[in-house]
Amino acid sequence: MRMGRRPLLRGLLATPVVLWGCQPREPETPLAHLHGQQWVHGAFEHYAKSYQQIQASSERQTHDVYRVLAQKGILALDGLQSREVPFHIRADVESQRFMFERNVPERLMFTADMSEADRQAATAAWKNAREHIHKDYDEIHRLDWSLTSLLQQLQRIRGTIDRTREEQFDITLQISELAEGPPRFALPYQVSPKDYESVLLLLLERLEDDRHRLERLESAIVTVGFTVRATDANSGSLAGNVRKVLLSVVEEASASTPRDSAFPANTGKHDELVAGGRALYDQIRTSPEFEKWQKAKTAQQLEQIGALLSVIDAMTGIPASAIFHKVIDIWSGDGDYLSYLQIVAGIVPGGGKVSATLDQAIDTTKKVRSGAQRLQAIANSDSPQEQLDGVLNTGSQFARSRAQKQLVFYRDREEVQQVEEALAATDLMRGGLPEIPKREE
Repeated sequence: MRMGRRPLLRGLLATPVVLWGCQPREPETPLAHLHGQQWVHGAFEHYAKSYQQIQASSERQTHDVYRVLAQKGILALDGLQSREVPFHIRADVESQRFMFERNVPERLMFTADMSEADRQAATAAWKNAREHIHKDYDEIHRLDWSLTSLLQQLQRIRGTIDRTREEQFDITLQISELAEGPPRFALPYQVSPKDYESVLLLLLERLEDDRHRLERLESAIVTVGFTVRATDANSGSLAGNVRKVLLSVVEEASASTPRDSAFPANTGKHDELVAGGRALYDQIRTSPEFEKWQKAKTAQQLEQIGALLSVIDAMTGIPASAIFHKVIDIWSGDGDYLSYLQIVAGIVPGGGKVSATLDQAIDTTKKVRSGAQRLQAIANSDSPQEQLDGVLNTGSQFARSRAQKQLVFYRDREEVQQVEEALAATDLMRGGLPEIPKREE
Protein backbone atom coordinates (compact mmCIF):
# COMPACT_ATOMS: atom_id res chain seq x y z
CA MET A 1 0.00 0.00 0.00
CA ARG A 2 1.38 3.44 -0.98
CA MET A 3 1.08 6.07 1.71
CA GLY A 4 -0.03 9.56 0.73
CA ARG A 5 2.45 12.44 0.91
CA ARG A 6 0.84 14.39 3.75
CA PRO A 7 0.27 11.47 6.17
CA LEU A 8 3.79 10.26 5.51
CA LEU A 9 5.24 13.69 6.19
CA ARG A 10 3.34 13.96 9.48
CA GLY A 11 4.53 10.50 10.47
CA LEU A 12 8.17 11.23 9.72
CA LEU A 13 8.12 14.50 11.62
CA ALA A 14 6.75 12.68 14.65
CA THR A 15 9.59 10.14 14.53
CA PRO A 16 13.17 10.91 15.65
CA VAL A 17 15.47 10.30 12.70
CA VAL A 18 19.26 10.35 12.54
CA LEU A 19 20.84 11.02 9.13
CA TRP A 20 24.41 11.68 8.08
CA GLY A 21 24.99 15.39 8.60
CA CYS A 22 21.90 15.98 10.74
CA GLN A 23 22.07 17.03 14.38
CA PRO A 24 20.32 14.46 16.59
CA ARG A 25 19.84 15.08 20.28
CA GLU A 26 22.67 12.74 21.15
CA PRO A 27 25.16 12.87 18.26
CA GLU A 28 26.70 9.50 17.46
CA THR A 29 29.99 9.05 15.68
CA PRO A 30 29.57 7.15 12.38
CA LEU A 31 31.78 4.06 12.02
CA ALA A 32 32.80 4.44 15.67
CA HIS A 33 34.57 1.05 15.64
CA LEU A 34 37.34 2.55 13.47
CA HIS A 35 39.99 5.11 14.37
CA GLY A 36 42.85 7.07 12.83
CA GLN A 37 43.39 6.70 9.10
CA GLN A 38 41.16 3.62 9.06
CA TRP A 39 38.24 5.85 10.00
CA VAL A 40 39.25 8.51 7.46
CA HIS A 41 39.38 5.95 4.63
CA GLY A 42 36.34 4.04 5.84
CA ALA A 43 34.14 7.14 6.21
CA PHE A 44 34.93 8.29 2.69
CA GLU A 45 34.43 4.88 1.08
CA HIS A 46 31.22 4.18 3.01
CA TYR A 47 29.50 7.29 1.67
CA ALA A 48 31.19 7.25 -1.73
CA LYS A 49 29.64 3.85 -2.51
CA SER A 50 26.02 4.83 -1.91
CA TYR A 51 25.43 6.81 -5.09
CA GLN A 52 27.62 4.52 -7.14
CA GLN A 53 25.38 1.61 -6.19
CA ILE A 54 22.23 3.53 -7.14
CA GLN A 55 23.73 4.44 -10.50
CA ALA A 56 24.86 0.87 -11.23
CA SER A 57 21.43 -0.52 -10.34
CA SER A 58 19.59 1.99 -12.54
CA GLU A 59 21.98 1.39 -15.42
CA ARG A 60 21.24 -2.35 -15.30
CA GLN A 61 17.49 -1.84 -15.24
CA THR A 62 17.40 0.81 -17.96
CA HIS A 63 19.71 -1.34 -20.11
CA ASP A 64 17.12 -4.13 -19.91
CA VAL A 65 14.47 -1.69 -21.13
CA TYR A 66 16.70 -0.48 -23.96
CA ARG A 67 17.28 -4.08 -25.01
CA VAL A 68 13.51 -4.71 -25.16
CA LEU A 69 12.98 -1.57 -27.24
CA ALA A 70 15.86 -2.38 -29.58
CA GLN A 71 14.82 -5.99 -30.20
CA LYS A 72 11.03 -5.75 -30.04
CA GLY A 73 9.74 -2.25 -29.40
CA ILE A 74 10.81 -0.48 -32.59
CA LEU A 75 9.28 -3.16 -34.81
CA ALA A 76 6.13 -3.05 -32.68
CA LEU A 77 5.82 0.71 -33.15
CA ASP A 78 6.29 0.27 -36.91
CA GLY A 79 3.48 -2.28 -36.92
CA LEU A 80 1.12 -0.16 -34.85
CA GLN A 81 1.61 2.81 -37.16
CA SER A 82 0.80 0.62 -40.17
CA ARG A 83 -2.62 -0.29 -38.73
CA GLU A 84 -3.82 3.29 -39.43
CA VAL A 85 -5.39 3.43 -35.95
CA PRO A 86 -4.26 6.60 -34.12
CA PHE A 87 -2.64 5.98 -30.75
CA HIS A 88 -1.31 8.21 -28.00
CA ILE A 89 1.50 7.62 -25.51
CA ARG A 90 1.40 9.59 -22.26
CA ALA A 91 3.07 9.52 -18.86
CA ASP A 92 0.67 9.54 -15.91
CA VAL A 93 2.58 10.52 -12.78
CA GLU A 94 -0.39 9.95 -10.48
CA SER A 95 -0.71 6.29 -11.45
CA GLN A 96 3.09 6.12 -11.89
CA ARG A 97 2.91 4.52 -15.31
CA PHE A 98 2.80 5.22 -19.01
CA MET A 99 -0.54 4.95 -20.77
CA PHE A 100 -0.77 3.64 -24.33
CA GLU A 101 -4.18 4.82 -25.61
CA ARG A 102 -5.62 3.18 -28.71
CA ASN A 103 -9.19 2.46 -29.74
CA VAL A 104 -10.00 -0.18 -32.34
CA PRO A 105 -13.78 0.04 -32.94
CA GLU A 106 -15.82 -3.15 -32.73
CA ARG A 107 -17.77 -2.16 -35.82
CA LEU A 108 -16.80 -0.44 -39.03
CA MET A 109 -18.36 3.03 -39.23
CA PHE A 110 -18.89 5.22 -42.32
CA THR A 111 -19.83 8.88 -42.43
CA ALA A 112 -22.10 10.59 -44.96
CA ASP A 113 -19.30 12.70 -46.48
CA MET A 114 -17.09 9.68 -47.33
CA SER A 115 -16.32 8.96 -50.98
CA GLU A 116 -16.13 5.40 -52.27
CA ALA A 117 -12.33 5.56 -52.05
CA ASP A 118 -12.59 6.78 -48.46
CA ARG A 119 -14.90 3.88 -47.62
CA GLN A 120 -12.52 1.36 -49.16
CA ALA A 121 -9.56 2.83 -47.29
CA ALA A 122 -11.49 2.84 -43.99
CA THR A 123 -12.57 -0.77 -44.54
CA ALA A 124 -9.01 -1.91 -45.27
CA ALA A 125 -7.65 -0.10 -42.21
CA TRP A 126 -10.35 -1.52 -39.93
CA LYS A 127 -9.78 -5.09 -41.18
CA ASN A 128 -6.02 -4.66 -40.75
CA ALA A 129 -6.40 -3.42 -37.18
CA ARG A 130 -8.88 -6.17 -36.24
CA GLU A 131 -6.67 -8.83 -37.80
CA HIS A 132 -3.71 -7.87 -35.60
CA ILE A 133 -5.60 -6.87 -32.47
CA HIS A 134 -4.36 -9.77 -30.30
CA LYS A 135 -0.75 -9.42 -31.38
CA ASP A 136 -0.93 -5.65 -30.88
CA TYR A 137 -2.37 -6.20 -27.41
CA ASP A 138 0.82 -8.04 -26.40
CA GLU A 139 3.05 -5.49 -28.10
CA ILE A 140 1.33 -2.58 -26.36
CA HIS A 141 1.74 -4.34 -23.02
CA ARG A 142 5.47 -4.72 -23.70
CA LEU A 143 5.75 -1.04 -24.63
CA ASP A 144 3.72 -0.02 -21.55
CA TRP A 145 6.09 -2.01 -19.35
CA SER A 146 9.18 -0.56 -21.00
CA LEU A 147 8.10 3.07 -20.71
CA THR A 148 6.72 2.63 -17.19
CA SER A 149 10.08 1.15 -16.16
CA LEU A 150 11.78 4.25 -17.55
CA LEU A 151 9.38 6.47 -15.59
CA GLN A 152 10.20 4.60 -12.39
CA GLN A 153 13.93 4.97 -12.99
CA LEU A 154 13.49 8.65 -13.80
CA GLN A 155 11.78 9.17 -10.43
CA ARG A 156 14.57 7.32 -8.67
CA ILE A 157 17.41 9.12 -10.45
CA ARG A 158 15.89 12.59 -10.17
CA GLY A 159 15.24 12.13 -6.45
CA THR A 160 18.84 10.99 -6.01
CA ILE A 161 20.21 13.97 -7.95
CA ASP A 162 18.24 16.33 -5.72
CA ARG A 163 19.65 14.59 -2.65
CA THR A 164 23.24 15.01 -3.86
CA ARG A 165 22.71 18.76 -4.04
CA GLU A 166 21.19 18.91 -0.58
CA GLU A 167 24.07 16.86 0.83
CA GLN A 168 26.55 19.21 -0.80
CA PHE A 169 24.85 22.10 0.98
CA ASP A 170 25.01 20.31 4.31
CA ILE A 171 28.68 19.42 3.83
CA THR A 172 29.42 23.05 2.95
CA LEU A 173 27.70 24.11 6.17
CA GLN A 174 29.70 21.57 8.19
CA ILE A 175 33.00 22.81 6.74
CA SER A 176 32.07 26.36 7.70
CA GLU A 177 31.15 25.20 11.22
CA LEU A 178 34.53 23.48 11.62
CA ALA A 179 36.26 26.83 11.17
CA GLU A 180 34.33 28.18 14.15
CA GLY A 181 34.10 25.26 16.55
CA PRO A 182 34.14 21.49 17.10
CA PRO A 183 32.45 19.04 14.70
CA ARG A 184 28.89 17.84 15.24
CA PHE A 185 30.01 14.58 16.81
CA ALA A 186 33.02 13.35 18.75
CA LEU A 187 35.80 12.38 16.36
CA PRO A 188 37.38 8.94 16.81
CA TYR A 189 40.80 8.40 18.33
CA GLN A 190 43.67 9.87 16.26
CA VAL A 191 41.28 11.71 13.88
CA SER A 192 41.79 15.47 13.89
CA PRO A 193 39.34 18.18 12.74
CA LYS A 194 41.73 18.70 9.80
CA ASP A 195 41.34 15.02 8.85
CA TYR A 196 37.58 15.33 9.04
CA GLU A 197 37.60 18.49 6.92
CA SER A 198 39.63 16.60 4.32
CA VAL A 199 37.02 13.83 4.23
CA LEU A 200 34.24 16.40 3.80
CA LEU A 201 36.06 18.14 0.94
CA LEU A 202 36.66 14.81 -0.79
CA LEU A 203 32.99 13.90 -0.41
CA LEU A 204 31.93 17.31 -1.70
CA GLU A 205 33.97 16.77 -4.86
CA ARG A 206 32.81 13.16 -5.13
CA LEU A 207 29.14 14.23 -4.94
CA GLU A 208 29.70 16.64 -7.83
CA ASP A 209 31.03 13.80 -9.97
CA ASP A 210 28.16 11.52 -8.91
CA ARG A 211 25.63 14.20 -9.75
CA HIS A 212 27.02 14.73 -13.25
CA ARG A 213 27.00 10.98 -13.95
CA LEU A 214 23.43 10.66 -12.69
CA GLU A 215 22.37 13.60 -14.85
CA ARG A 216 23.71 11.84 -17.95
CA LEU A 217 21.83 8.69 -17.01
CA GLU A 218 18.69 10.75 -16.46
CA SER A 219 19.05 12.55 -19.78
CA ALA A 220 19.33 9.23 -21.61
CA ILE A 221 16.09 8.03 -19.99
CA VAL A 222 14.30 11.27 -20.89
CA THR A 223 15.50 11.16 -24.50
CA VAL A 224 14.62 7.51 -25.11
CA GLY A 225 11.17 7.91 -23.55
CA PHE A 226 10.40 11.01 -25.58
CA THR A 227 11.63 9.52 -28.87
CA VAL A 228 9.34 6.52 -28.37
CA ARG A 229 6.46 8.88 -27.60
CA ALA A 230 7.13 10.85 -30.81
CA THR A 231 5.86 7.90 -32.84
CA ASP A 232 2.29 8.51 -31.65
CA ALA A 233 -0.58 10.41 -33.27
CA ASN A 234 0.73 13.81 -32.19
CA SER A 235 3.73 13.39 -34.48
CA GLY A 236 3.89 10.01 -36.24
CA SER A 237 7.68 10.15 -36.40
CA LEU A 238 9.78 7.29 -37.76
CA ALA A 239 10.08 4.46 -35.22
CA GLY A 240 13.65 3.97 -36.44
CA ASN A 241 14.55 7.27 -34.75
CA VAL A 242 14.64 5.26 -31.54
CA ARG A 243 17.54 3.20 -32.96
CA LYS A 244 19.67 6.29 -33.38
CA VAL A 245 18.95 7.48 -29.85
CA LEU A 246 19.67 4.03 -28.37
CA LEU A 247 22.96 3.86 -30.27
CA SER A 248 24.03 7.27 -28.96
CA VAL A 249 23.11 6.22 -25.40
CA VAL A 250 25.19 3.03 -25.68
CA GLU A 251 28.17 4.82 -27.22
CA GLU A 252 28.13 7.56 -24.60
CA ALA A 253 27.88 5.04 -21.76
CA SER A 254 30.80 2.99 -23.12
CA ALA A 255 33.00 6.09 -23.12
CA SER A 256 32.41 6.69 -19.39
CA THR A 257 34.21 4.56 -16.82
CA PRO A 258 32.58 4.31 -13.35
CA ARG A 259 34.69 6.09 -10.78
CA ASP A 260 36.40 4.04 -8.09
CA SER A 261 34.92 4.55 -4.61
CA ALA A 262 38.22 3.77 -2.85
CA PHE A 263 39.92 6.49 -0.82
CA PRO A 264 42.48 8.32 -3.02
CA ALA A 265 45.67 6.98 -1.45
CA ASN A 266 47.97 8.60 -4.02
CA THR A 267 49.15 11.84 -2.43
CA GLY A 268 49.08 13.83 -5.65
CA LYS A 269 45.60 12.63 -6.57
CA HIS A 270 44.39 13.14 -2.99
CA ASP A 271 45.60 16.74 -2.95
CA GLU A 272 44.08 17.40 -6.38
CA LEU A 273 40.67 16.14 -5.28
CA VAL A 274 40.81 18.06 -2.00
CA ALA A 275 41.64 21.22 -3.96
CA GLY A 276 38.67 20.50 -6.21
CA GLY A 277 36.48 20.10 -3.14
CA ARG A 278 37.80 23.37 -1.74
CA ALA A 279 36.94 25.20 -4.97
CA LEU A 280 33.44 23.72 -4.87
CA TYR A 281 33.07 24.76 -1.24
CA ASP A 282 33.96 28.36 -2.10
CA GLN A 283 31.57 28.30 -5.03
CA ILE A 284 28.63 26.82 -3.10
CA ARG A 285 28.94 28.89 0.07
CA THR A 286 28.74 32.14 -1.93
CA SER A 287 25.85 31.02 -4.14
CA PRO A 288 22.32 32.49 -3.77
CA GLU A 289 20.96 28.93 -3.82
CA PHE A 290 22.96 27.95 -0.74
CA GLU A 291 22.08 31.17 1.05
CA LYS A 292 18.39 30.54 0.45
CA TRP A 293 18.70 26.95 1.66
CA GLN A 294 20.59 28.01 4.79
CA LYS A 295 17.98 30.62 5.71
CA ALA A 296 15.19 28.11 5.26
CA LYS A 297 17.10 25.57 7.34
CA THR A 298 17.57 28.02 10.17
CA ALA A 299 14.06 29.44 10.05
CA GLN A 300 12.17 26.19 9.71
CA GLN A 301 14.56 23.78 11.45
CA LEU A 302 15.06 21.82 8.27
CA GLU A 303 17.75 19.64 9.82
CA GLN A 304 15.08 16.94 9.78
CA ILE A 305 12.36 18.22 7.43
CA GLY A 306 14.58 19.31 4.54
CA ALA A 307 16.75 16.24 4.64
CA LEU A 308 13.66 14.05 4.56
CA LEU A 309 11.85 15.74 1.69
CA SER A 310 13.82 13.81 -0.92
CA VAL A 311 13.26 10.61 1.04
CA ILE A 312 9.53 11.35 1.09
CA ASP A 313 9.67 11.98 -2.65
CA ALA A 314 11.32 8.62 -3.22
CA MET A 315 8.71 6.82 -1.12
CA THR A 316 5.68 8.58 -2.57
CA GLY A 317 7.06 8.57 -6.09
CA ILE A 318 6.26 12.26 -6.65
CA PRO A 319 9.48 14.30 -6.70
CA ALA A 320 9.04 18.04 -6.29
CA SER A 321 11.93 18.86 -8.60
CA ALA A 322 11.17 21.39 -11.34
CA ILE A 323 13.11 19.30 -13.84
CA PHE A 324 10.99 16.25 -13.07
CA HIS A 325 7.78 18.16 -13.73
CA LYS A 326 9.24 19.56 -16.95
CA VAL A 327 10.02 16.04 -18.15
CA ILE A 328 6.53 14.82 -17.29
CA ASP A 329 5.13 17.66 -19.38
CA ILE A 330 7.33 16.54 -22.28
CA TRP A 331 6.15 12.96 -21.82
CA SER A 332 2.45 13.83 -21.54
CA GLY A 333 1.71 17.26 -23.04
CA ASP A 334 -0.05 18.03 -26.32
CA GLY A 335 2.30 20.74 -27.59
CA ASP A 336 4.40 20.66 -30.75
CA TYR A 337 6.96 17.87 -30.45
CA LEU A 338 9.76 19.97 -31.94
CA SER A 339 9.42 22.39 -29.04
CA TYR A 340 9.60 19.42 -26.67
CA LEU A 341 12.68 18.12 -28.50
CA GLN A 342 14.37 21.47 -27.95
CA ILE A 343 13.55 21.32 -24.24
CA VAL A 344 15.03 17.81 -24.03
CA ALA A 345 18.18 19.07 -25.75
CA GLY A 346 18.42 21.78 -23.10
CA ILE A 347 18.24 19.21 -20.31
CA VAL A 348 20.86 16.86 -21.77
CA PRO A 349 24.46 17.68 -20.73
CA GLY A 350 26.48 18.86 -23.71
CA GLY A 351 29.54 17.28 -25.27
CA GLY A 352 28.21 13.71 -25.55
CA LYS A 353 26.71 11.48 -28.22
CA VAL A 354 23.14 11.99 -27.00
CA SER A 355 23.48 15.77 -27.15
CA ALA A 356 24.94 15.60 -30.67
CA THR A 357 22.07 13.34 -31.83
CA LEU A 358 19.46 15.76 -30.51
CA ASP A 359 21.18 18.79 -32.03
CA GLN A 360 21.21 17.10 -35.43
CA ALA A 361 17.56 16.10 -35.08
CA ILE A 362 16.53 19.68 -34.29
CA ASP A 363 18.52 21.05 -37.23
CA THR A 364 17.23 18.41 -39.68
CA THR A 365 13.61 18.77 -38.53
CA LYS A 366 13.73 22.53 -39.05
CA LYS A 367 15.15 22.10 -42.55
CA VAL A 368 12.47 19.57 -43.48
CA ARG A 369 9.67 21.70 -42.05
CA SER A 370 10.85 24.70 -44.04
CA GLY A 371 9.64 22.90 -47.18
CA ALA A 372 5.95 23.33 -46.34
CA GLN A 373 4.67 22.70 -49.86
CA ARG A 374 6.58 19.43 -50.22
CA LEU A 375 5.32 18.29 -46.82
CA GLN A 376 1.77 19.07 -47.82
CA ALA A 377 2.26 17.06 -51.01
CA ILE A 378 3.45 14.09 -48.94
CA ALA A 379 0.44 14.38 -46.63
CA ASN A 380 -1.91 14.28 -49.63
CA SER A 381 -0.14 11.50 -51.54
CA ASP A 382 -0.61 7.74 -51.44
CA SER A 383 2.92 7.13 -52.79
CA PRO A 384 5.08 10.18 -52.09
CA GLN A 385 8.19 10.70 -54.19
CA GLU A 386 9.31 14.01 -52.71
CA GLN A 387 13.04 14.51 -52.02
CA LEU A 388 13.69 16.12 -48.65
CA ASP A 389 16.68 17.08 -46.51
CA GLY A 390 15.93 14.23 -44.12
CA VAL A 391 14.18 10.88 -43.75
CA LEU A 392 10.47 11.09 -42.97
CA ASN A 393 8.12 8.29 -42.00
CA THR A 394 6.02 7.76 -45.13
CA GLY A 395 5.18 4.09 -44.63
CA SER A 396 1.50 4.62 -43.87
CA GLN A 397 -1.26 7.18 -44.30
CA PHE A 398 -1.15 7.52 -40.51
CA ALA A 399 2.41 8.84 -40.82
CA ARG A 400 2.03 10.81 -44.06
CA SER A 401 -0.88 12.79 -42.67
CA ARG A 402 1.47 13.96 -39.92
CA ALA A 403 4.37 14.89 -42.20
CA GLN A 404 4.39 18.49 -40.96
CA LYS A 405 4.51 17.35 -37.31
CA GLN A 406 7.19 14.68 -37.55
CA LEU A 407 10.64 14.81 -35.97
CA VAL A 408 13.48 13.96 -38.36
CA PHE A 409 16.60 12.32 -36.93
CA TYR A 410 18.26 11.09 -40.15
CA ARG A 411 19.69 13.15 -43.01
CA ASP A 412 19.45 10.34 -45.57
CA ARG A 413 18.77 6.63 -46.06
CA GLU A 414 22.47 5.84 -45.90
CA GLU A 415 22.59 7.11 -42.32
CA VAL A 416 19.59 4.93 -41.46
CA GLN A 417 21.47 1.88 -42.72
CA GLN A 418 24.65 2.83 -40.86
CA VAL A 419 22.78 3.20 -37.57
CA GLU A 420 20.98 -0.14 -38.03
CA GLU A 421 24.30 -1.90 -38.61
CA ALA A 422 26.03 -0.15 -35.69
CA LEU A 423 23.18 -0.93 -33.28
CA ALA A 424 23.14 -4.56 -34.43
CA ALA A 425 26.77 -4.83 -33.29
CA THR A 426 25.95 -3.73 -29.72
CA ASP A 427 24.87 -6.00 -26.88
CA LEU A 428 21.38 -4.45 -26.99
CA MET A 429 20.64 -6.74 -29.92
CA ARG A 430 22.14 -9.80 -28.26
CA GLY A 431 21.11 -11.83 -25.24
CA GLY A 432 17.76 -12.71 -23.76
CA LEU A 433 15.05 -10.28 -22.78
CA PRO A 434 13.86 -9.73 -19.21
CA GLU A 435 10.65 -11.37 -18.10
CA ILE A 436 7.77 -8.95 -18.38
CA PRO A 437 5.00 -9.31 -15.77
CA LYS A 438 1.56 -10.22 -17.06
CA ARG A 439 -0.89 -7.40 -17.51
CA GLU A 440 -3.13 -6.75 -14.53
CA GLU A 441 -6.75 -7.17 -15.57
